[in-house]
Amino acid sequence: MQPIGLVTFPGFNVMSLTAVSVFEVANVELGERRYDFQFLSESGGSMRTSAGLTVETRPFDDFPLDTIIVGGGAEESFRPSEGMIAFLRKAPQISRRLAATCVGAFTLAEAGLLDGRRVTTHWDYARELQRRYPKVKVQEDRIFVIDGPVWTSAGMTATLDLALAMVEWWSIIGVPADNHSSRPFSNLSRSLTESKLLSHLPGKISTTSLRLRSLPRQRI
Repeated sequence: MQPIGLVTFPGFNVMSLTAVSVFEVANVELGERRYDFQFLSESGGSMRTSAGLTVETRPFDDFPLDTIIVGGGAEESFRPSEGMIAFLRKAPQISRRLAATCVGAFTLAEAGLLDGRRVTTHWDYARELQRRYPKVKVQEDRIFVIDGPVWTSAGMTATLDLALAMVEWWSIIGVPADNHSSRPFSNLSRSLTESKLLSHLPGKISTTSLRLRSLPRQRI
């Protein structure tokens, strides 16, 4: 089982929850609970999204996670708390991978986790990210960017692309600590297409498609 933690905070963007659907369908298609999705917050308890939905969270701790995902805030005034920054700075010691969707890249950059790395974010905030954090190598107009253990995506529905790529990546190369076999990802992609989670997902998936989805939109 691969535990995945989504970092939440008051008013976090509801689009961050779209990743949950991808891992949920993946579990169904794989016929096992391969992905265990967990909601995290600084103090634990109920956390309200930007749309008013409420999720139950557990407080930040040292529990090992395969992947930690940071979503963006719906308000431009959002600034991560000291507790969140402290948790993220130790995240590389308790997780295999860090990810940020939409403007969540600002939070990882504030924690110093993007210095020297290639990243992307919502196209409307890319230049602001570069201005604020000059050590970060911002790539505008990308769907998602993978730089070592750090994955970042553009805004809104690019969250789906990022989550799909994670499932695809595990399906192709596997996870060192996981010896489970996996079904061909093309089966999962068809199910996702049929359920209209992502209608443009190709029926046949390969490592080439990962590279294609990380290219600038106008080149696809």
